[in-house]
Amino acid sequence: MTSGMATRTIMSLAEFLKLPGYELDGTHYELDEGHLIALSPNARLHGVLMARIAAYLDRVVDPKRFTVVCGDVGYILDKREDRPTVRGADVSVEATPADNWNRAQRAPNALCAPNSPNVPEGFQDNAPFVAIEIISESNTNRDIQRKTAQYLAAGGQEVWLVYPDTEETHVFRAAQQPPEVYGRGKSFLSCLGIRVNTDNCSRAERDYCGGFVGDAVGPEEPVFPLFCPKLLCPELFCPKLLCPNPL
Repeated sequence: MTSGMATRTIMSLAEFLKLPGYELDGTHYELDEGHLIALSPNARLHGVLMARIAAYLDRVVDPKRFTVVCGDVGYILDKREDRPTVRGADVSVEATPADNWNRAQRAPNALCAPNSPNVPEGFQDNAPFVAIEIISESNTNRDIQRKTAQYLAAGGQEVWLVYPDTEETHVFRAAQQPPEVYGRGKSFLSCLGIRVNTDNCSRAERDYCGGFVGDAVGPEEPVFPLFCPKLLCPELFCPKLLCPNPL
């Protein structure tokens, strides 16, 4: 007896790019080798950690070399017709020089936002230098493993998996298996050229002063206060957002 094999329709990259970034109910999408994945809105803790990690990295990485972005920004990891793959990272760090932004700007279909001439709109056509995913109960081990492998296969240098429940950070590197696992209060040297204290990745609570744990660049550097009152500024890109002094 023979059994029939069900076929799954492959969505093309062009079809995927026509989908809305977010539905009215907050649903957004990824594409896993041509198969559409619908994702629900993030929970509150997920959002807090996403903002905290992005703010921490934005403070410590070299702005001349890297750009920190967050909010499930999309990356086209594979453009082959039979397996197009587009993934969104909770937080990511992109290499700023010609390899990334400048190449995207030179592409014929790269349109830049009116007020941000150096940042092209749309999805980036390669993997981020570092991708960071905050793991929730809805994530399956299979999808986590696939997504991590896809980032690295597309040229990513590191993938951090942050587990809020266990307060662990799993670091995958391009040429290394298995991952390095760091618990609360530990640190590791990243390809970003900084030593990362994991408490700034896996913990949602913070001290009254609002500072980050540890210092990745030097003890003489001031602590960046995430909840500084100067953040309540009517200008979205006001220089006061780069508040150098804790209050």
